[in-house]
Amino acid sequence: MELTLEISKEKLGVSAFCPELDLYTSGKTAEEARRKLARLVSEYYQFLQDHRAELDAPLLQHLELYEQYLLPRLGASLLEASLAEPRSRALLGKLLSLFVGESPWTRDTSGNLVKSSPR
Repeated sequence: MELTLEISKEKLGVSAFCPELDLYTSGKTAEEARRKLARLVSEYYQFLQDHRAELDAPLLQHLELYEQYLLPRLGASLLEASLAEPRSRALLGKLLSLFVGESPWTRDTSGNLVKSSPR
């Protein structure tokens, strides 16, 4: 299982979307959008943990994705990275590295997925 990072240029900046977790954010640049999405992924996990008892099926699946895939991989990556980098920088960098890469799919103004042309 891998996470998808969809980056698309918008009128007012750049958007970042992770369809597996249904998380979306934006920034002025692609790098800012990526950083904000990484932070959102972290905050979303905290929300899921805090509300575990009340979660419906789709949100429970998101929590399982964190617990069975993201956290084990992130933990192993952090152990390796902590020797070379400051911890906070390593956390965001390793979280970003869990995404597959930029997808050729973007969203149009109506929110529909469309395949973007090569750059």
